[in-house]
Order: sequence, then C-alpha cells, then structure tokens
Amino acid sequence: MGFAGLFQLLGVTYHSIWALALFVISFFIIGFVIDLFVHPLMRIMGEVLQNRYRVFFLQLAIEVSANWTILHVLNTIMDSITINVLTEFIIAVFLFLVEYMFGDEKSKNEPEHQ
Repeated sequence: MGFAGLFQLLGVTYHSIWALALFVISFFIIGFVIDLFVHPLMRIMGEVLQNRYRVFFLQLAIEVSANWTILHVLNTIMDSITINVLTEFIIAVFLFLVEYMFGDEKSKNEPEHQ
C-alpha cells in the first residue's frame, strides 16, 4: 500500500494496516462528499474572479482547508492512528498539488482575463 510508505516517511503511527486502510478509505469517502460542494463553488468563483492566479490561490486555500479539516477530524476520531498537525497540513497541501496537477485540464486552459 503506497500510503503506508508515505505515512511512515512523515512519522505517522498506526496500530495496524487495517487501521490505516480504514483511515484512507474514510478520508476518500468524506473527501468525495466535500468535493461535491467545493468543485461547483470553485467553478463559480473562477467565473467571477476571471484571473487564474486569484482562482488558483482561492482554490489552494479552500481545498487545503477542506483536506486538512478531514484529516484532523479523522485523526481525532480514530485512536488507532496518530498524525501531528504539521504533518496533517503537509499531507493536505500534497493532496491539493496532486489533484491540481492531474485535475481538470479544461479549467486550467481557459483564457486568462485580468
């Protein structure tokens, strides 16, 4: 499991591989539900702001906050996994960057208005 290696590098401790699997699956399920609200909001904000740099930083702020909140809540609820706050934030930023790089190409290639 790729997350096990990443989490080990970041100093995350967990009781078993099943606890880690439950954490990751829970994160993606909750993240999917949150994304149902965040992505339409980002599309609307992209049309309103019409500046790709502002849209990027707004997207960064909203999506990192959402990812960090999910990570933090799951970390608090689950006693079988321990992640420090800085590591939660690093993981949230990393997940945002991965999603942004491999995300919707159409929204990145829209003409820039300033």
